[in-house]
Amino acid sequence: MHIAQKFEGLLEMYRRPDGRRWSGQEIDEATDGIVTRSYVTNLRKGRIENPGFEKLKAIAKVMDFPPELWFEESPDLKDGLPIDSVPGHLSVAEKTERVREESDCNTKTTSTTG
Repeated sequence: MHIAQKFEGLLEMYRRPDGRRWSGQEIDEATDGIVTRSYVTNLRKGRIENPGFEKLKAIAKVMDFPPELWFEESPDLKDGLPIDSVPGHLSVAEKTERVREESDCNTKTTSTTG
Protein backbone atom coordinates (compact mmCIF):
# COMPACT_ATOMS: atom_id res chain seq x y z
CA MET A 1 0.00 0.00 0.00
CA HIS A 2 1.36 3.42 -0.95
CA ILE A 3 2.00 5.86 1.89
CA ALA A 4 -0.63 8.25 0.47
CA GLN A 5 -3.30 5.52 0.67
CA LYS A 6 -2.24 4.65 4.19
CA PHE A 7 -2.41 8.33 5.21
CA GLU A 8 -5.91 8.69 3.74
CA GLY A 9 -7.05 5.63 5.69
CA LEU A 10 -5.55 7.00 8.91
CA LEU A 11 -7.16 10.39 8.31
CA GLU A 12 -10.49 8.65 7.91
CA MET A 13 -10.17 6.50 11.02
CA TYR A 14 -8.39 8.81 13.47
CA ARG A 15 -10.47 11.94 13.37
CA ARG A 16 -10.43 15.02 15.53
CA PRO A 17 -12.31 14.79 18.86
CA ASP A 18 -15.25 16.63 17.23
CA GLY A 19 -15.45 13.95 14.50
CA ARG A 20 -14.04 16.04 11.64
CA ARG A 21 -11.10 14.90 9.54
CA TRP A 22 -7.81 16.62 10.24
CA SER A 23 -6.86 19.37 7.77
CA GLY A 24 -3.30 20.11 6.73
CA GLN A 25 -3.47 23.45 8.55
CA GLU A 26 -4.64 21.77 11.78
CA ILE A 27 -1.83 19.21 11.61
CA ASP A 28 0.66 22.02 10.91
CA GLU A 29 -0.53 23.96 13.97
CA ALA A 30 -0.78 20.89 16.23
CA THR A 31 2.77 19.79 15.37
CA ASP A 32 4.16 23.33 15.80
CA GLY A 33 5.26 23.32 12.17
CA ILE A 34 7.12 20.00 12.27
CA VAL A 35 4.68 18.82 9.62
CA THR A 36 3.69 21.75 7.43
CA ARG A 37 0.40 22.14 5.62
CA SER A 38 2.15 21.73 2.27
CA TYR A 39 3.88 18.57 3.51
CA VAL A 40 0.48 17.12 4.43
CA THR A 41 -0.85 18.00 0.96
CA ASN A 42 2.16 16.43 -0.75
CA LEU A 43 1.90 13.32 1.42
CA ARG A 44 -1.80 12.93 0.61
CA LYS A 45 -1.17 13.38 -3.13
CA GLY A 46 1.60 10.77 -3.19
CA ARG A 47 4.38 13.24 -3.95
CA ILE A 48 6.38 12.08 -0.94
CA GLU A 49 7.57 8.51 -1.39
CA ASN A 50 9.65 8.11 1.75
CA PRO A 51 8.57 10.41 4.60
CA GLY A 52 10.89 10.79 7.56
CA PHE A 53 10.12 8.96 10.79
CA GLU A 54 10.02 12.18 12.84
CA LYS A 55 7.27 13.56 10.63
CA LEU A 56 5.30 10.30 10.75
CA LYS A 57 5.72 10.20 14.52
CA ALA A 58 4.51 13.79 14.88
CA ILE A 59 1.41 13.07 12.78
CA ALA A 60 0.68 9.92 14.80
CA LYS A 61 1.01 11.81 18.08
CA VAL A 62 -1.33 14.59 16.99
CA MET A 63 -3.90 12.22 15.49
CA ASP A 64 -3.63 9.90 18.51
CA PHE A 65 -2.63 6.62 16.92
CA PRO A 66 0.43 4.44 17.55
CA PRO A 67 3.25 5.28 15.11
CA GLU A 68 3.61 1.57 14.36
CA LEU A 69 0.44 1.77 12.25
CA TRP A 70 2.44 3.55 9.53
CA PHE A 71 4.42 0.34 9.04
CA GLU A 72 1.70 -2.29 9.40
CA GLU A 73 -0.14 -3.71 6.43
CA SER A 74 -3.86 -3.78 7.02
CA PRO A 75 -6.41 -4.44 4.29
CA ASP A 76 -9.02 -2.68 6.44
CA LEU A 77 -7.07 0.57 6.52
CA LYS A 78 -7.75 1.42 2.89
CA ASP A 79 -11.46 0.87 3.52
CA GLY A 80 -11.51 3.09 6.62
CA LEU A 81 -12.51 0.16 8.83
CA PRO A 82 -11.25 -0.03 12.42
CA ILE A 83 -7.93 -1.73 12.99
CA ASP A 84 -7.69 -4.16 15.88
CA SER A 85 -6.74 -2.18 18.93
CA VAL A 86 -3.09 -1.99 19.82
CA PRO A 87 -2.38 -3.35 23.32
CA GLY A 88 -2.01 -0.53 25.82
CA HIS A 89 -3.28 2.15 23.43
CA LEU A 90 -6.48 3.97 24.27
CA SER A 91 -8.55 5.89 21.78
CA VAL A 92 -9.40 9.54 22.42
CA ALA A 93 -12.89 8.47 23.51
CA GLU A 94 -11.47 5.89 25.94
CA LYS A 95 -9.01 8.44 27.37
CA THR A 96 -11.80 10.99 27.79
CA GLU A 97 -13.98 8.44 29.57
CA ARG A 98 -11.11 7.44 31.87
CA VAL A 99 -10.47 11.10 32.79
CA ARG A 100 -14.17 11.59 33.55
CA GLU A 101 -14.26 8.49 35.74
CA GLU A 102 -11.14 9.57 37.62
CA SER A 103 -12.56 13.07 38.03
CA ASP A 104 -15.82 11.66 39.38
CA CYS A 105 -13.92 9.47 41.85
CA ASN A 106 -11.80 12.42 43.02
CA THR A 107 -14.89 14.59 43.46
CA LYS A 108 -16.60 11.92 45.54
CA THR A 109 -13.46 11.36 47.63
CA THR A 110 -13.00 15.09 48.22
CA SER A 111 -16.64 15.64 49.15
CA THR A 112 -16.70 12.73 51.62
CA THR A 113 -13.37 13.56 53.24
CA GLY A 114 -13.66 17.34 53.12
